[in-house]
Parts: sequence; structure tokens; C-alpha cells
Amino acid sequence: AFDQGSASSLPYPDASFDVVLFFESPCHFPDRPRFFREVVRILRPGGRLAGEDWLAAEGLSDADDAQYIRPLCETWAIPQLSTVSEYAKAMTEAGLTVREAVDMRDEIALLRGFIANAADRALVRAEMQATTDPIRRIIMAGLLRLGEAAEVGAFTVGRFLASKELRPT
Repeated sequence: AFDQGSASSLPYPDASFDVVLFFESPCHFPDRPRFFREVVRILRPGGRLAGEDWLAAEGLSDADDAQYIRPLCETWAIPQLSTVSEYAKAMTEAGLTVREAVDMRDEIALLRGFIANAADRALVRAEMQATTDPIRRIIMAGLLRLGEAAEVGAFTVGRFLASKELRPT
């Protein structure tokens, strides 16, 4: 977790890691560029950053963002979803060399991992109405929002690989 009051956020010395991995976590950080700067600080020269994260699709209209992405963010405690290119830009600006920045829809059947079928969503909605557990209802609503956003192409998952150069540029 980031300590908002200190100059550095991660409690590790400079150049202390060869690899930093992330999995569906930076999307929850309120200041992703700061996270990437911290990664550069704690990576040794030649070190690598690799991970996957939830993303908004490139080029979304304001209407699609309002209809699909903002409700998804509210449900899953995400300040704002970025795009593949925004992640790559933030990594580059932090001092990393981006080796891969890939929208995984081009590689995998992304919809298989989400409730992207309208008939399946109807079953989940019926289950939501039947449950008395408010937490279960919130989780199901979040899953429905993910499925809807994935189905229309507003939501995706990205894969990233970046490195810290051996010599500062």
C-alpha cells in the first residue's frame, strides 16, 4: 500500500528487486503513474515488470464510458480504468522500456471468463432477486456489469512486460 505522506511509497530500498509482478491490482491504485515510478525505483538495472490488469477499451465514447466503465469502477473499487496505451505511456514516462502492451482480446476468448451471454445474465438477475444476502447481491451486480462491458467491447484485460534499462537514459 502507498503511504501518501512519504516521498517513496513502497517500503523497499532502491534497486532491491529483479522482478515486480502484478495481477489485476494497479487498476485499483488512485495514482498508477506513481506506482510505475516506484517500480523503477525498486527495480535493479535490467529488472523487469510484468503483469495483467483490467482495462477500458481504446477509443470509448463518453456514453459507453458512462454506461459500462464508470458503473464497473464503482462496483469494484476502481478509481478509473485506463487503456493499454495509457498504461504503456505511464510506464514509459516512469522510465521503463515497454516490451509488450497487449489487449488480450486479441489472444484469448475473453468473454468466456465473464457473464457475457444475455440468457446467463438473466439467470444471475433472478438469483440476485432471490438472495437475502446484500454482499452476494453486490458481487452478482458487479459480475453482471463486467459481463455487459466485456460483451460490448468496453472492457478488456491487458498484458504488460517492461524493463528498467541497464544504464539510465
